[in-house]
Amino acid sequence: MATTPRLVSAVDGKAPDIRTVLAHSPEVRAAFNNMYATLWSAGEVPADVKELVRLRNATQTGCGL
Repeated sequence: MATTPRLVSAVDGKAPDIRTVLAHSPEVRAAFNNMYATLWSAGEVPADVKELVRLRNATQTGCGL
């Protein structure tokens, strides 16, 4: 996992993260939010299992929780 951000923040004075990078394009942010909501609210896998997978992935890749 890279420790140097590859994208810049669209918000002055804020470090690049998912929210500040998606601020470059409201259309892309809306599509991402829709996809993410569908991921968590639909499907065969229960939400608690999805959360455990998310936490495990973050731990393994060194991402902030």
